Order: sequence, then structure tokens, then C-alpha cells
Amino acid sequence: MSIRFIALFVLAALSTPTWAQATSIGQQMIDGSRTPLLIPDREAYMMLFLDLADGSSTRPLSDRLSDLTNAGLTPAEAAAAIATANRYKTAYDSVILKMKQIKAAAPAERFSPQLLAQFDALFAQGWGTLAGIKLSLENTLGANAAGLLQSYVNTNIKPHLSVVSGK
Repeated sequence: MSIRFIALFVLAALSTPTWAQATSIGQQMIDGSRTPLLIPDREAYMMLFLDLADGSSTRPLSDRLSDLTNAGLTPAEAAAAIATANRYKTAYDSVILKMKQIKAAAPAERFSPQLLAQFDALFAQGWGTLAGIKLSLENTLGANAAGLLQSYVNTNIKPHLSVVSGK
């Protein structure tokens, strides 16, 4: 599964709904191919974790490990990053399942304030989980390897993303 496909799928699932984006004032599209450093880390790390995780990546484990070791991580650090990605994927799948259940249970209330509040709570839960898992990985890796991973994200993930700012 390509990063671009995952980006489209995940941003559709875990961002403000398209109809809300189109009506919001002060929002702009950030094109990572032009301004990668303006892409927020949370979206980039979400994409990184989903790209590295077993079950969401179609790439062999050896290729995923190779990408990280080519970025300067040791094999043990790369394995820790993939294990972290797998933890994130489990949490991500849980949030997506809850969203689908809510949507299925209330199809007539598609845009009701109550439904939107439930989705907002799930978005917050998802982003909070991502922040905690990212921090845990940084603590596990240490400053040097965390910096190498951040450089990898900045040069290999962010240029493939586009996000809406002002959310």
C-alpha cells in the first residue's frame, strides 16, 4: 500500500469531514511536495506508523527495516520503531471501528451535533494515542535515533502528504 493511498484513506477517516473543511474559514491546503516542513508531525507520524505496521503495509518487513536502517537507525532501533507502529495500528483500528459503529448506528443523524461530538471525541482519542506512542518511541530510541527518525519523516513522509491547515 503506498504512502499516498494510506494518506488519503487515513486523512479521510481521521480528519474533519470534507463538508466541514469546505465551509471553514481560514483553512488552507498544505502541499507537502512544496512545503514539507509545514505538514504537522502528527499527520506525518500517523502515516509513518501505518506504513511501517504489519497488516497495513504491503511491503515486506525486510524493506521496512531497510528503510529505517538506511535512515541511520540500528537494526534494533528499526525493530523498535516497527513494534511501535504495530501498537499504533492496533489503537488506530480500534478508533476506526468505533467510528464505523457510530455511523452505522445513526445513519439518519449523519450530521447531528451529537454525532459530530462523538466523532470529535474519537479524533481527540486518536491524536492523543498517537502523541503518547510517538513520545514513547522517542524515549525508547534516545535523542540521536529520534532525530534520525524525524529527519526521515521530514524527507520521506511529509513530501507525500497534503493536509488542511487551520483545523
